[in-house]
Amino acid sequence: MSTAPERPQAKRSGARRGAFRPDARPESWYVYYSAPSDGSALARVRAMQQQLSLSDAVRARLEERVATSSPTWMEVYEGVVDPELFAVTLEAALATHRVAELLGTRTIERFRCL
Repeated sequence: MSTAPERPQAKRSGARRGAFRPDARPESWYVYYSAPSDGSALARVRAMQQQLSLSDAVRARLEERVATSSPTWMEVYEGVVDPELFAVTLEAALATHRVAELLGTRTIERFRCL
């Protein structure tokens, strides 16, 4: 029977869910939908993306489909290392900025590098 004192658990300074992990394969998320033709949702979507970029070190941008009669927007989120956390964070940001009420059905596609 060993009487050696227990080693205290090392504190994980700065570590949080969603933080960079060297073994992670970051994902890119593509979220597209029909946008209002008057652009009324633009300020809300940009504010939401700004929040998401700051909260989880995710790079966000907004694109629009070219040469179409009805506007289609695509939110792009790169560097997602914790997809479960990002999904929850994205849903919360949608609610906070009341984006969903201005947009049609949102389709999410997720990709990662091979």
